[in-house]
Amino acid sequence: METWDAIRARRNVRSYTSQPIEAADLDRILEAGWRSPSASNRQKWNFVVVTDREQLQALSTVWQGAGHIAGSAQLLVEYKKERLLYSGDFKLRPDVASESLVVEEADQLIMETTFGKAQYLFPPASKTIEKIADFCQKAIRDNKIPCLLGYSLGKAQELLCSLRPYGLEFVLHPSIAEKVWLPSADAERGGRSESEQGHRLGCTACGAGSSEP
Repeated sequence: METWDAIRARRNVRSYTSQPIEAADLDRILEAGWRSPSASNRQKWNFVVVTDREQLQALSTVWQGAGHIAGSAQLLVEYKKERLLYSGDFKLRPDVASESLVVEEADQLIMETTFGKAQYLFPPASKTIEKIADFCQKAIRDNKIPCLLGYSLGKAQELLCSLRPYGLEFVLHPSIAEKVWLPSADAERGGRSESEQGHRLGCTACGAGSSEP
């Protein structure tokens, strides 16, 4: 595959299976990582691959809720009396579809800051939801079908749960209706097991209607 074709064909994948990745494929992924460019070719990184289920479960205890989407987490590491906290996307405001952010004290903080600059100032989420609800209700009054687009993991659940009080019914894409989980009330007490601490987001969970057209 040509480089340009690979760039254009790249996609984000948010649905996964339990099928293990072949060792040869893992080795190639790791090689791609260490071959990526670094300043002066210093390559100041190490990769640790964990495939054992018990070890992965044990490692899950170092993750703290990030409040970004259901199940998102921060990594808290303690070493020689120092604490390092790493977080990708996180959310300070309450979210009806995910756990709350766990605020931890740390000596070092590494975080993603996609919208960290001062010019990014968004209206309250409640106002945005009101506008979306108004859009849907107006479309229905005009005998039109409103169509809402959003990430199948994260935004879709926040939309469904936030719009529930407005009495709207939805037809869901299968990737939302059949594969996505939301946290149960016990999720914040540790662990991220879907089967033990999550419930399936079906049509009845948020009063969403049907996945069939």
